[in-house]
Amino acid sequence: MVRQQAENIVPDPLSPQQAEDLLDLVDVIRDPIHGDVRLTALERHLIDSPEFQRLRGINQLGMTYVAYPGAVHNRFMHSIGTLHVCSQMLTTCNANADTYRRLAGAGDPLPIGLSSYAMLLARLCALLHDLAHVPFGHTFEKEGRIFRNDEWQDPERRDTRLLGSETEFAERLRRFFTSNELPAAAADRLREDLKAIFVSRRSTVDDLPYPFIHDLVGNTICADLIDYVERDMYFCGLSERFGDRFLEYLAVMPVIRVAAESYRPIRDERPLAFRSEETDGARRLCRVVLLRYRYNERKEAVIKHGVVSEAIDLVRKRLSVAEKLYFHRTKMIASSMLISAAAARRLTATEIWDLTDAEVLKLLAASTEPRAQVLARKLQARDLFKPIYRVTYRPGQETRDPLWDEDGAYERFKTPRARENLSLRLEEIIAAFHGQEPAAAVGTVTMSCPDRDMNLKAFDMLVLPRPGGQVRRLHDSEHPPTKQEIQAIVEAHQYLWKLEVFVDSSVVNLAPQDPFAQKLAGAIQHEIGPKNEIEAFANVASIDLDTWAAEITLERDLKLLGLHDKVTHADFGVLKETAFREMTAERRLEELRTILRSRGYKA
Repeated sequence: MVRQQAENIVPDPLSPQQAEDLLDLVDVIRDPIHGDVRLTALERHLIDSPEFQRLRGINQLGMTYVAYPGAVHNRFMHSIGTLHVCSQMLTTCNANADTYRRLAGAGDPLPIGLSSYAMLLARLCALLHDLAHVPFGHTFEKEGRIFRNDEWQDPERRDTRLLGSETEFAERLRRFFTSNELPAAAADRLREDLKAIFVSRRSTVDDLPYPFIHDLVGNTICADLIDYVERDMYFCGLSERFGDRFLEYLAVMPVIRVAAESYRPIRDERPLAFRSEETDGARRLCRVVLLRYRYNERKEAVIKHGVVSEAIDLVRKRLSVAEKLYFHRTKMIASSMLISAAAARRLTATEIWDLTDAEVLKLLAASTEPRAQVLARKLQARDLFKPIYRVTYRPGQETRDPLWDEDGAYERFKTPRARENLSLRLEEIIAAFHGQEPAAAVGTVTMSCPDRDMNLKAFDMLVLPRPGGQVRRLHDSEHPPTKQEIQAIVEAHQYLWKLEVFVDSSVVNLAPQDPFAQKLAGAIQHEIGPKNEIEAFANVASIDLDTWAAEITLERDLKLLGLHDKVTHADFGVLKETAFREMTAERRLEELRTILRSRGYKA
């Protein structure tokens, strides 16, 4: 049975006048990037909530401050900046709806204005989009994967913790509504609309009542991206700038979904954006599109070729920022140490929810777990490790690839437990080399194996190239140079990826001629697989890690027994095959004495 449009109309929880009243700008915050950011009374009320104030203690760029001292701006500032950019985008969309509808030809699709409720919802989404962040969130979630999923997708249900019906945040929202003579039920509906947008995935955006709000805040080119790229450059002292004239061509466009991620623009005479609906078996919805045309004074559509180029330039700038900041070599070393400490401590998102970045580092430094304690204290002192092994991204090959195969290095070491196990084995060798027990070298090796996608923003923004054209995603552009440019950006971003092993250079001499460093690099290469790309260790011979560990541990124990230069080569070979690995130090030495005595040595 065909569902009719009327059956799908779900009224907004607030009347147009009620929503309009909530959009009154009554307060202002001074921002170093955008200047005055104007706020509604509701936004001011929510900013003052403990849940939002918590963002003051969470740095926007995690450990980047070890390389760029100015990178201590926080998610509190970014969230307010995102609200400001979203407000500008809303104004543009409404202005374009008015202008294009006056000038469009009889058969042209018409951009559509936003209702007061949609604007209210969009502004709140922009303001609250980072509410689910934990300290060092991207470091722990995307780089280290020590928490399952991230932010609003966390299985531990951060969405419920923040926006559930019984939360303090929900009650705060209800109190504001009732104090302004608005129904508490409307506050609950607003909260549920916010939650639905935050937890949506790329594949479910079209199912939202107002999918264009997700576009404004979380698509390829959105308020979030525009603010953090400019903010991150500013606080790190980068002088790069990007053009934003393309934002003048944003519009909310009614479309019909004709296939998965494929849309046809339609002419809808309704003046305001409507909730997604099923009409005659077709999904009608409103999405944000980039219009690649303008109407001139003669009401003729004029193609603007530079609009898409400017939009792509923003993503290119994001790539430049990623290379210089997000994946800076010093920052990646510090992140690796932090991730290893958190993994050793078995840290959880729930445990650190109410902490600041600094408090998390302090918690790890005070841990009774030796590895976490040692690494965190070295971070506090900025005693950073150095790389001994590195393999960089390379395109997948048809032949067997030791990096990307199902049993390749990435699959074997993408989990924190696998990286920790290798680090512990290497630390045992380092300790044995120095004549010490394994505990003496704890916290001297870490490993970095970030997500393969490197947090790349997909080119999902929708583009309408001309009035009679089809809505296409940026990455599906029909313009060959544009497709080539996008592919080049994607590939350049992928080449930022590195799998690396870092060591404490005060414990391991990384001079190219050092025999132990050469052997250690060879053992790492044998264990991981791909050839080491660090020049000083590019030609080392691969050696079996377990065999070498047995040898070096035995040499240390024989020295302790005073027999290092007395045991024959043949007897050394026999002893090396004996399973001492799982024994305690005392038990191992006693067992070794027994075997040596049986062979005529005075142990």
